[in-house]
Amino acid sequence: MWRVLSATYAIDTMGSTAKAAHIGGNNQPWERHMSHLPQDLHDIFPAAANRLRHLKETDRHFRTLSDRYAVLDDEIRRSETGVTPALDDAHIEELKKERLHLLDQIAAILEGEKA
Repeated sequence: MWRVLSATYAIDTMGSTAKAAHIGGNNQPWERHMSHLPQDLHDIFPAAANRLRHLKETDRHFRTLSDRYAVLDDEIRRSETGVTPALDDAHIEELKKERLHLLDQIAAILEGEKA
């Protein structure tokens, strides 16, 4: 199952890891709408809920990644929905790239924990 993260990126959420994919930058209305949804790590990695909780409690680096991911996701969502003043397109794309990079790091840690 693919979950859209932004107008240009989606992740494959089957299993316990996420694989990012570029889906184009057409900015279709459904893509813009989907990027407004919060992307909680427990929703992205439902099979890893217990590991997420454990890592957040015991691993300082993982907690830092997770916290930064949550802050970025909230900032992006709030800007795109008009709750806060809109950010310029270049800045929002940089935030989305950073969020995706954090998601890749989190997925790699979860995959390592699975082994």
